[in-house]
Amino acid sequence: MPYSISHPLEPLTAGEVEKAVQVLKSAGKVTPTTRFVSVSLREPAKDFVYGFAGKGPIPRRAFAVLFDNAKNACYETTVSLDESSVVSWKHVPGVQPTMTADEQIECEQAVLASPEFKAALKKHYGVEDTSLVMVDIWSAGNYGAEEDGTRRLARPLCFLRTDPGDNGYARPIEGIRPVVDLNSMQVIRIDEHGQWPLPPGECKLFGPTAYPRSGRASAISRSRSRTGRALLWPVES
Repeated sequence: MPYSISHPLEPLTAGEVEKAVQVLKSAGKVTPTTRFVSVSLREPAKDFVYGFAGKGPIPRRAFAVLFDNAKNACYETTVSLDESSVVSWKHVPGVQPTMTADEQIECEQAVLASPEFKAALKKHYGVEDTSLVMVDIWSAGNYGAEEDGTRRLARPLCFLRTDPGDNGYARPIEGIRPVVDLNSMQVIRIDEHGQWPLPPGECKLFGPTAYPRSGRASAISRSRSRTGRALLWPVES
């Protein structure tokens, strides 16, 4: 490795993570529907760690968790970075690994594009514009229903901002809850829980009204994330 590893418990470098991914791809373990949930250090045996005197070769292995959306299946694997080989590969049935950052992005897009969600939003709150809706992905959990054990489900929490500079968490949408199948990335239904009014007012995070500055001008610089969510921060002038 280009970076010199000085201790057996040093985390994987970026280069080691990339190598682990490439080894798995070369071994045919990665399909177009596979997601990498995590890639971390597979720690050496404790005897080796305790006996390490600061010199000599250090075996490097990666432990990865992958999920195949097409098969609704989780896999755990160990990769030898020294030998560029797959040491172990195991299917872990009946489990769902943690949701990933890319699933958060795709889930939000699915909810905002859902005709069912738009209809429920209009019905409960009279709002037709979803551009100010903020979607936070949350696991649906497993409460024994058939769908809980056969699908990768999320029940996102949704929030409504008054404008792009508003703190979305100040105005939760309590009355409707979309249920999203993360394997197909589709809203399968909208659970409705009665009529709940939005909290009044607003909660500004950015801009002159949020951070007044005597004698100093402030502007808002904007960018857009992949979801279209506005990213704002104060800019001194």
